[in-house]
Amino acid sequence: KWWEYYEKLCQYRQEHGDTLVPTNDHQDLSLGSWVARQRSYYHENQLSEDRVKALNEIGFSWDAQRESWDNFYAQLCDFYDLHQHTRVPRSM
Repeated sequence: KWWEYYEKLCQYRQEHGDTLVPTNDHQDLSLGSWVARQRSYYHENQLSEDRVKALNEIGFSWDAQRESWDNFYAQLCDFYDLHQHTRVPRSM
């Protein structure tokens, strides 16, 4: 079962470019929950070395909040470079 979710995560990463699967993803709620559990297990040292290695090989993000923040910050910097201000419209 673990490897089935791992394969789903690999597909998600290929489609989206990251492993930041939302826990409220309407397409696959269980994948988002599985990803969140892997992060928890990792931080509690309850994830086996082979699983950690497999997730690392696909660029798994162990700190989703940090990576998400970094991604939004990079987008803001790009917006600033283009528009010379940081007042991003809500419609973007």
